[in-house]
Amino acid sequence: MKKLLLVLTIFCLILPSCKKTTITLSVDKTEITADGVDVAKFKVIANDEDDVTKEARIYFSDTNKEVGGTSFSTTEPKTYSFYATYDDATSEKVTVTAVEVTEEGGDDDGNDDGNDDGNDDGNDDGNTDAVEGAITLSASTDTILADGKDVIKFTALQDSADVTSLAKFYVNDSLISGNEFTTTVAGDYSVIAKKNDTIVSNEVKFFAKAIGGNDEGGNDEGGNDEGGNDEGGNDEGGNDEGGNDDVIVEDPITLTADKTEIVANGKDAITFTVTQNDKDVTSETEIYVNGGKLYNNKFISFTAGTFKAYAQKGSVKSEEVTITVTPAPDEGKTILFAEGVTPESGWYDVNKIGNGQINGDINMCWAATSSNIIQWWQDRYVAAGNELPAGAVTGEGITYQLALMEMFHKQWDNSKGADATHGVVWYFQGINVQKNASPGSCAQPLEGNNGGYFASVWDEILPHVYHEYSQGGYNNLISQEYNNYTNWYKDENWVDYTNPERYARFSDFVKTFIERGMCSIGVSTSANLASSHHSTTLWGCEYDNATGLVTKIWITDSDDLASEPKPAVLHECTVSIYEPTGKIKLEGAAQTYYATGLYPVSGYKK
Repeated sequence: MKKLLLVLTIFCLILPSCKKTTITLSVDKTEITADGVDVAKFKVIANDEDDVTKEARIYFSDTNKEVGGTSFSTTEPKTYSFYATYDDATSEKVTVTAVEVTEEGGDDDGNDDGNDDGNDDGNDDGNTDAVEGAITLSASTDTILADGKDVIKFTALQDSADVTSLAKFYVNDSLISGNEFTTTVAGDYSVIAKKNDTIVSNEVKFFAKAIGGNDEGGNDEGGNDEGGNDEGGNDEGGNDEGGNDDVIVEDPITLTADKTEIVANGKDAITFTVTQNDKDVTSETEIYVNGGKLYNNKFISFTAGTFKAYAQKGSVKSEEVTITVTPAPDEGKTILFAEGVTPESGWYDVNKIGNGQINGDINMCWAATSSNIIQWWQDRYVAAGNELPAGAVTGEGITYQLALMEMFHKQWDNSKGADATHGVVWYFQGINVQKNASPGSCAQPLEGNNGGYFASVWDEILPHVYHEYSQGGYNNLISQEYNNYTNWYKDENWVDYTNPERYARFSDFVKTFIERGMCSIGVSTSANLASSHHSTTLWGCEYDNATGLVTKIWITDSDDLASEPKPAVLHECTVSIYEPTGKIKLEGAAQTYYATGLYPVSGYKK
């Protein structure tokens, strides 16, 4: 008996299930000022003794979105609710109230204590109760040498207050140490600043020039000049100070435009040319419009106004050219929905259960999106006069809005995330897109669940779907060709598009995908796309007839509600370009989102 008890004791020590983990979430203060500066700090304790704050994940209770750190600040005054998860445990909720920023000079109780004494003496001495507003980022230069020594310094201001020491700086989306940057790699760079992981600055671009013309350490390439002097002992006029050749003074450059007035429709364009001594040097220069660098010599705009352009070649800057952009004519808007869908019908909105922790579906937004898309696709297939194959899953579910979601919940490992590509292809064709993915990196079908519910008739279906998407290895139904935002943020040479070009490409994709079928849209809550990504279902769009720009989209979101019952909701979201980071911004859903990917699915055409 003693041996048995010993064995059982050891067994319980090995298996976590023998003692269920409990966690407690606390916050150091329950009220902060909504100034983006005042911070509430969280702590998570497991089993009443272990500090697991760094390992835990903290979420907003109303949206189930991750906070993305262990502290919280905001500029929006209201009461916020949070919960934490660790292992399989979920904490009770805590609340933090963000109060409006008050004007300086009083106690906010109507009493100034009579101590103003009439002397303002012009000195605020920096002791404001709060620093408000967005971050403005600036750089000490726009060009450095790629020699690992030349330094660019960044400064972050918030309502004229220097908050550099409080900010984090990201160069080409990578966090750097401090506010200084050097490199040995020539090319274009961009930097943003973040404060409290919630406030994102404007984007600043700079260029690292390749090393050329320097005698490093006094040695000419191809041989040594003893003592650091050129042969003969001296260069004309003396020695090269520090081993550098004399600076060559560039001749003046001239910037010209083929026209100085265009329409703000994203199509009308200005072509710039730069000359130096009557020679075309456009390819050797950098052209800036209102301080923003162009990545070619063409300029388009969707914004009316007056713009200033100049060219830079080395240390030489051209005279400015003034450009006028006139408003595009109002040609109305067009609303486009997927086939069979209207704002009132034809769409689906599968939701998670509760806060996502109750039924283990917190990572299954991809499955909810897949279910929405598959059910729509099957509806169109039947409407075209076909019968679903034997065994196909369709209709309402018991636990979830659709039986398809219950099928995914039962047949897949639910511990990791994925995207709609995985679920849709597996269901229709029996192809596991991520079969060879690193273990534990994404959701996988459980052993023995092979999908392929339409495999028996797929050869008959293939001619009726658009099947010319070129990437992903499964080009018959759905594509990963557009699943990364870089497909509309950068060109084929990895050169940044301008913000108007990005917006135009995104708009063209959305319209095309809805015309061909359906689409899932990946989103992030971070303007820098740094937070965890989420899958939603795109059903329709509105676009401007003059510019072609998408101004609205309609989506359903599995995470928009946290409590039961959960009615189906179709969110109407406005679409814009977030200028500081150049990301596609979506407003009108449960949270403000930024687009990270598009996953088009071809519809069935009779």
